[in-house]
Amino acid sequence: MIVRPTLAHALAALVAAAALSLSSCRCGEPAKPPPPPAQAQAGLAELVTVEGPVELTRAGKAEPAKAPLTLLKGDALATGEKGRAVLRFKGGREVELGENARFVISEGAGEISLEITGGMVISRVTGGGAGGPPGEGGVTLAILTPGGITRVPLGGEATVDVGAGGTTIEVRTGEITFVGKDGQSRAVKGGEKVEVALGEVRIVRPGESLTPDAGAPADGAGAAVTLDAILVTLSAERGVVQVKGASDAKYRAVAKSGEAIAQGTAFKLAPGSKGTLAGGGIKVKLAGGSEGSLGKVEKTADGAESYELGLAKGSAQLVFDQPGKKIVKLAGPNGTAEVEGDGEATLAWARDAKTGRLEVQAGSVQVRYQGQTQALSAGDSAKLSKGISLGPRKAPPAVSLPAGRRVRVFANGLREVALTWPTLPGAKRIEVSLDPAFKEVLLSGAATGNQIAAAAPAQGELNWRVLGERGGEPLARGRASFGPERVVAMAGGHPINEVAETGLKATVYYQSVLPALVFSFPAVEGASKYRVRVYKADELIKPLVDKTVTERRFAAEPGKLAEGGYLWNATPLGAAGNELAGGRMNRLDIVYDNAMVALTIQEPGPGPLGAGAEIKTRGVAPLGSKLFVNGKSAALDPQGRFELSVPRAATLVYRLVGADGSESYWLRGTASR
Repeated sequence: MIVRPTLAHALAALVAAAALSLSSCRCGEPAKPPPPPAQAQAGLAELVTVEGPVELTRAGKAEPAKAPLTLLKGDALATGEKGRAVLRFKGGREVELGENARFVISEGAGEISLEITGGMVISRVTGGGAGGPPGEGGVTLAILTPGGITRVPLGGEATVDVGAGGTTIEVRTGEITFVGKDGQSRAVKGGEKVEVALGEVRIVRPGESLTPDAGAPADGAGAAVTLDAILVTLSAERGVVQVKGASDAKYRAVAKSGEAIAQGTAFKLAPGSKGTLAGGGIKVKLAGGSEGSLGKVEKTADGAESYELGLAKGSAQLVFDQPGKKIVKLAGPNGTAEVEGDGEATLAWARDAKTGRLEVQAGSVQVRYQGQTQALSAGDSAKLSKGISLGPRKAPPAVSLPAGRRVRVFANGLREVALTWPTLPGAKRIEVSLDPAFKEVLLSGAATGNQIAAAAPAQGELNWRVLGERGGEPLARGRASFGPERVVAMAGGHPINEVAETGLKATVYYQSVLPALVFSFPAVEGASKYRVRVYKADELIKPLVDKTVTERRFAAEPGKLAEGGYLWNATPLGAAGNELAGGRMNRLDIVYDNAMVALTIQEPGPGPLGAGAEIKTRGVAPLGSKLFVNGKSAALDPQGRFELSVPRAATLVYRLVGADGSESYWLRGTASR
């Protein structure tokens, strides 16, 4: 819609200008002209409709978008779930932005460009301006996508959809021009469709299938054209992930829903963040603090998928999660390293100024660097500097977890565990995931041997399964949950539990050994001492414990209070021994719980193990359980206490087998730091 100025508009503008001049006046200073409003810049389009969550990013600042608004060069617009936005250009053209979509607006020679990184946009002409050159009331629109450039001239209408699987352009009316990554231009008419996916372009006419006939014409309509490009998306799994395109002046945050990125895009992750580059059959999981850029990502003439990854700083995990040949070109300290795999494999790559380090976690690959070629399989590592030097084969982790049952691991700082499975005929593949549905596979590769090393989460789960050649039901499965060890202080062989004065009931659970109780209470003004009394709940005449203390804590004799219900209070006393106001009566229950799964290790404590040929260990285990320390059975007395010596080792692994057959693990030594 074109608004023509009237006399009323002119008068309103004069009044507004006068008000602005008066409000900005400083007495005694020369008058300065007011700064030009944002609309004085060249407006490229008008934002006329906003529905649901829509975010505008201008000059690096993001805020909710509101209509009406003039969009300027470099503005980015993103919609969330159920979000929608409509832009209006000269000549009556409108562009509608669907949900979970993002674009950056710019201008070039005789056209306005929208760089679409995800979602769907619909370009249409609402009438009245579908004619004439761009400078005379109309505009040619160039829509930039990871698959190529779609030029929609005046009178043309098209829908462009950028998804994880590729780009689709559907022409409604008129004729558009599509320029692929191979540089070839194709004219596409109304009713025809362009499909760009996995390095191929297909133009489909009405009534034709996506698979062209052998006699399809050679002008590109209905014919498949192999492209170099593979669509790559970058997503932020956690924290702050930023990108900067080849023509961008500064970094910006990647879209929350992820977005397709082009060759030459730089990326960086804040410490503690996590991001994923994904395209074709390769995933690159970037760790916090990483910086780098994406080079050419292509399908080679022999069908291999090839990535160029300039990781200048930090670390990443490379996952080849589909069959077929994969090549990742990594920027090493003295040239490019090529890592090639033919099938599933998982690798860890770290880079600093002088060295690149590669570790194969699953599967097998070949590395080419500085004229050398080296085959690596799971457990192998290599350092890349002036050449390739093999590191020592990695020792298996101290903790081995069995398949077939759910196990629990209680440890602080555990780095790695071995996930094992029995010898199985027909076993071909192993997969490791954080979730039991295997929606996000962490490791995958050939099921060689009977175990795989995996990073242990501080808290959460690891799930693993062994599959046959044709998939189907797993041949074996395992599941382990991880959490920190709760270190319990001991007094005379009894675990210490603190009971605070709250006026409410507190419950202390125990197994094997009665708890040592510490009663605590707040200070009372004027009190110099406190008289602590503990009664059995059904006998309030004579206290079981009656003790006067000067501190605001009282440790009862370990084992003094058996299973049952109690009442207690701490009465404040004055300097003369007189009772003061204050001190509430509290309820305490001590309950035996045979369902508890807890191992108390009294010796050795956390940290490196001491010197000597043998290491002494002692503690308390739940009744009815079996305990093994580095494979050696530990005898338990009637209270569950144990004490034994084992041959010196860097790590002590405590395996507790419950009465129901469940297994739990605790650690002491270097692997638990």
